[in-house]
Amino acid sequence: MSRWREKAAWPWHYASLAARSLLAGSARPEPVRPQPVRRLLVLGYAAVGDFVFLLPALRALRSGLPRARVTFAANRSPISEELLPACGLADEIWTCESEELSRGRGRRRFERRIAAAGFDAVVASQATPMRGFARAVLGVPIRIGHCRALEAAREGWSPARYALWRLRFGLISEEFDRRWAFNRPVWARPESEHAVVRNLRLARALGVSTAGFEGPPPLPDGQRERQAARALLEAAPAGALVALHLGSPRTQYAKLWPPERWGEACRRLVETRGGALVLIGTDEEKEAARRFAGAFNRPFLDLTGRTSLLELLAVLRRCALLLGCDTGPAKLAMALGVATATAWGPTSRRDHGALWDVERHVEITLDTPCSPCVLMGLRAEGAGVINFTNCGHRRCLTELDPGRVIAAAGRVWPASAAK
Repeated sequence: MSRWREKAAWPWHYASLAARSLLAGSARPEPVRPQPVRRLLVLGYAAVGDFVFLLPALRALRSGLPRARVTFAANRSPISEELLPACGLADEIWTCESEELSRGRGRRRFERRIAAAGFDAVVASQATPMRGFARAVLGVPIRIGHCRALEAAREGWSPARYALWRLRFGLISEEFDRRWAFNRPVWARPESEHAVVRNLRLARALGVSTAGFEGPPPLPDGQRERQAARALLEAAPAGALVALHLGSPRTQYAKLWPPERWGEACRRLVETRGGALVLIGTDEEKEAARRFAGAFNRPFLDLTGRTSLLELLAVLRRCALLLGCDTGPAKLAMALGVATATAWGPTSRRDHGALWDVERHVEITLDTPCSPCVLMGLRAEGAGVINFTNCGHRRCLTELDPGRVIAAAGRVWPASAAK
């Protein structure tokens, strides 16, 4: 559905949501107490990094509700097709694209499926797009999810302009859908806590203890994937393995450092410190890999498009370091205990940075005054506030020079060693 058609459908969407809300009963918060949850629905729809930071909460829910049947709804991706089944935290996985939920027929079909399943509770994180789910979950007795205040800097704005901004931001951010849908909202503020901590509060809202689940979640380690990784890495140059993820061209928020600059920085690091560079990523990153190769001008192993997600985990386990930006593989490396050196731009380190073994992870940043400008997945807005869409310079990454990256990455760069 085109953007203008989606906006034109908002009045009908919210009128229908209000009617269904009245039929489903009051959405007032209720006291937290242990519930006999027999069927739990978790609304995923998260990218790799979001899923890694949701895993501790999923483990807590699975442990605290051992008799509950857990259904995880997600878009079709390596997360739902590979990683989640291998983790064993869901009894069944529903897949449905968000585009299907934006159409009337697909949305009604999903609503009927939820109603027929008889869920006792539903949990949704900040990463879950709620517009397609809000009406569908209103019949579920316990509805838990993140909500955020509609606040912004307002100095110099009239009350009317601020009210219009709140209306616009509430629509675009889907905050109105969240407030309508959840009767146990879990309030969150940007820059106040890590995504893992925020997600664990979802489990506690269901009366589940999260003690012991704050650490890095265990990730699958299959023998077949280990063998595949071993075979792939035989072609790598000699030296300690250093992985590099350039990032997908579809990555949001303009948070990637140019491949040519990664090429220059990695070339100088390998020339002075040794090591074997391994480029990881998907098929859509082939062009970025080509640009990197031109600047690197040294032998390296290109694995872009050559591994499944589970095989990527096995490859990362054999690496001493991962270089990259704020992307999913960096979160996988953090969970695996692999050292990282991450170039940060508009996104929030406090929200999605290192939480476990922080001394093993280097944050490469210019600390520009306007960064971060992406908070809890949304760009910062308000009177006098600039973000990556209107700043006109994006200095947080455009002015990041290879020398700074080399100096920072050198702190965790492994000593050259045989494979």
